Order: sequence, then C-alpha cells, then structure tokens
Amino acid sequence: MCRHVLLCVASLFDMARTSISLPVDGTKLRTLRELRGNTQNEIETLTKQAGHRVERSRLSLIENGVVKPTAKQLKALVDLYAVPVDEVLVSA
Repeated sequence: MCRHVLLCVASLFDMARTSISLPVDGTKLRTLRELRGNTQNEIETLTKQAGHRVERSRLSLIENGVVKPTAKQLKALVDLYAVPVDEVLVSA
C-alpha cells in the first residue's frame, strides 16, 4: 500500500485506463481551465498535441463530477495547467 498519495498517483500514470480513486475536484479543474481562458474544445486540442487527448465530452463529465479521470487524463490536465496533482484534489 502506498504511503504517499503523490507516489501512488505517479505509479498509476503508467497505466492507460486506470480509474482514479482519488477525490478529484472537477470544479477545481474547471476553474483552472477558465483561468487560462480556454474552452473545453481548446483543452481537447492542447492535450492531443501534448500526447494524450482528453475529449471535450469527457472533460465536461470530469468537471461536473460525473466521472473521475483516468490516470493519464489526470496527468495530461495537471501537466497542461502546470499544477501539482494535490491542487485538484477535494479539500478535507
């Protein structure tokens, strides 16, 4: 069992379709996107260019808390937004 959340997440990034059980806050992801001035369509394009596309429809579901991102999707988004993973987790 992982003792440090970020180490656990990092080990998951190598898995293509791993569901994240971390409490990701979709509204924080939406806020970060909006602060950048990007639309969901633009984020889809930018993540595709970076090597792992997060589809606009999937991003909408993630931001609305309907689904959790896969490990690769989470990594693509936090890399694009240039924030650490713990910044998009639900605050206790």
